[in-house]
Amino acid sequence: MKQLFGFFCISCILFSCAKEENIEPAPPSFESFFEEPVIEDFSDQMSDFEAETLALINKFRAQENDCGGDIKAPAEPLLWHPDLDAAAEAHAQDMFDNDVLTHEGSDGSDLATRLNRANYLASHWGENVAFGPITPAQTVEAFKNSPGHCSVMASPNFKQVGIAKVGDYWVFDFGTPR
Repeated sequence: MKQLFGFFCISCILFSCAKEENIEPAPPSFESFFEEPVIEDFSDQMSDFEAETLALINKFRAQENDCGGDIKAPAEPLLWHPDLDAAAEAHAQDMFDNDVLTHEGSDGSDLATRLNRANYLASHWGENVAFGPITPAQTVEAFKNSPGHCSVMASPNFKQVGIAKVGDYWVFDFGTPR
């Protein structure tokens, strides 16, 4: 059984990828120079699936993590955001419909474009995608054991997340609003 689980985790890592990006935000106005972006809490709108997955992500972020030799300090818990979730759901559906694991949408879109379409204006964003895990725990564990995914999931640059699973395709879209 241990060998089967090990093979499963390795296959998840082989069929997954991660990406973190940021943009230079527009120059702030004088009034907004001292303001932090508002990080809204929409947790009352989450499904049980999303709440379970978010709890696992935040448990991971609460501890120091070794992401392939890159030690990440504990990070603040993430909050779920419906616009990030909509972007994640649309990309998971697109990958499912086209039977492909990628950060590029079938229309050539990248994550920044998909976040803008979902009305999420981000200063920082990142995405983990995977194919294969069955449960939220298996998915978080597979991401934890992959250096690139681990770094994205542990990044203190992110304040919010959207979570989607369509078929065997998973998408975690991370962001911080402008």
